[in-house]
Amino acid sequence: MEECKQHYKQLIDESLVTQNKQQFLEKCNDFTDEVIKKDILPEDIVNIHKSYVTSLNLNKQQIFDTLDVLQEVVKGFGYSYRDYQKLVDKMQFHDKEIDLASRL
Repeated sequence: MEECKQHYKQLIDESLVTQNKQQFLEKCNDFTDEVIKKDILPEDIVNIHKSYVTSLNLNKQQIFDTLDVLQEVVKGFGYSYRDYQKLVDKMQFHDKEIDLASRL
């Protein structure tokens, strides 16, 4: 978890100075894949974000800029959840088909 915290803080720092948005967004997506594999919750990411941004002396615009990182990371969790839900729906459909076939 500590490694993920440090990586996320680096992403926030980079978001404040980056010029190449596309490359930066790819880094955010890579980070999202990493935390999903490690089973870290979106709430944990939000808490890391809040505590780190609070500790920095940022102006309003910079705070808004850091929200781009949070948005990208949380968006990845949404995609992952939708994929999971599609899989569950398919499994339920197949379970119903198997149940119907066994009754015949």
